[in-house]
Amino acid sequence: MAIVEEKNTDKPMDPQREELQSLVKKASGPISHYWPMKTFIHHNPLHGLEGLHFEEAIKEAEKIFRGDGYLQNKENRIYYKKGRITEEALNNALDEVSKDTSISLGGKNVSHHEFLKTIFINGTGKVAKDASAAVFKSQSNQSELQSLIDALQNSQKIDENKESLKDYANRERDELATKYTLAEWCEQSLGIKVGFQLNNEVIKWVSGFLDEGHAHWSMPMREKSFYANWKELAVEDTSGSLSGIPDWKNKIKSLPDLPEDTISQCMSELFIPKDLWIGYFSLHLSQLAGWTGFLKWRSEQVKYEWQNAFPIDLTQYLAVRVFYEKEMIDLACRTKLDIPGTYNSIKDFLKKNSNGYGLYKDSQTRGLPEAIEDSVDLSMFDQDPLPINDINQAAFSLISKWEQLRNQQEIIVQALTVMHLAKHFNVTVQDILKGGLTPLNTLIGWAEEFPESMHGPVWLKALESSFINGFVKRFSPNIENLK
Repeated sequence: MAIVEEKNTDKPMDPQREELQSLVKKASGPISHYWPMKTFIHHNPLHGLEGLHFEEAIKEAEKIFRGDGYLQNKENRIYYKKGRITEEALNNALDEVSKDTSISLGGKNVSHHEFLKTIFINGTGKVAKDASAAVFKSQSNQSELQSLIDALQNSQKIDENKESLKDYANRERDELATKYTLAEWCEQSLGIKVGFQLNNEVIKWVSGFLDEGHAHWSMPMREKSFYANWKELAVEDTSGSLSGIPDWKNKIKSLPDLPEDTISQCMSELFIPKDLWIGYFSLHLSQLAGWTGFLKWRSEQVKYEWQNAFPIDLTQYLAVRVFYEKEMIDLACRTKLDIPGTYNSIKDFLKKNSNGYGLYKDSQTRGLPEAIEDSVDLSMFDQDPLPINDINQAAFSLISKWEQLRNQQEIIVQALTVMHLAKHFNVTVQDILKGGLTPLNTLIGWAEEFPESMHGPVWLKALESSFINGFVKRFSPNIENLK
């Protein structure tokens, strides 16, 4: 095995290319080295985020790597029931997030701390909106639940949580190129497997180039560097033409000779604002974190024979990747939406067709409410390109009814939440209703301020505290025996 040594990459470079290299380096910060693998458990996949506060690092990792940073709440509740998380530790952890306030429920004073402890141990009782009607029908205490629903019709919380068909488009306009790449948006929204195709293409080229003598047939011309090698061989590759990308060979031939220039050209043609480039590159590098972690490590070694013989780095990798993305999303957007596949075009489409897109997206994800499904020609959503003007007209005629149905679902969700909490506070629904809407709104507000997705850090703190206190308690007698 060659000696591992960091490479000095300082060399004269055009200022714009040097800036691009700097952006890629910053973007690769969260990507951890996975090599050399010498032990079974050797590398921390979040090593690149160690400069952040723990909770910030977890949030960033969840955004980039799409994983869960904490144990599921049901696992923590099992630990609590078994005593692995102590009541004292949970109380202390909740002290740090609870407010010094309380509400009166059916003559019973409930502090914010007590409320939080209840939802941590028993959950909030919140159900998915689409399942709310079925859950409502399954309840034995229909009359009490209906009383709650009637009371909540005039609740301010309903106005605050009103859904709109435009919410889909507004949310995706904000998240485009910040929470996910354009390729991911096409896959999630249009149902075209752009991300899958993109990853497969990149893996094909990278795996062939990185072979270290194991393949029966090695990739030719690797000494030219990964980008130069790909640029020459890809002209003869049929995958671009088979994917439907027009004028494939000429597009490859016309690419710049340097990867930095290709990245700049592709990002400019995608119209992605430059202030988003670092985050956008990070999203791309995290897609195949195992490969990019190896590339990052390998590009930093000065005495690694394979790297010296066949040079590759993350800039070359990104040049190939963003080129494929640009071509694939352009094809997908023109096919499905009849628009160019660029950041600006997608955002403009979402803005101009927010209601129609909302109807389309609601149908593709949750499914339209049964009460309006028969009023919509569902075949519109399967056409290429989407007949967006017809969908806009359908959405316009159904907006009021759709919002009414979705808001009714929200009322049922809130009523079921209150029923769940009333049971664990040992008060009746009728007693809660006697207090009027103020405590009811407060109760619902507290549940919304601290959803179960935010419970992880508190549970972790309680778990760590329980372990430390238990360890000290068991270890202390041994210290006394040594005196």
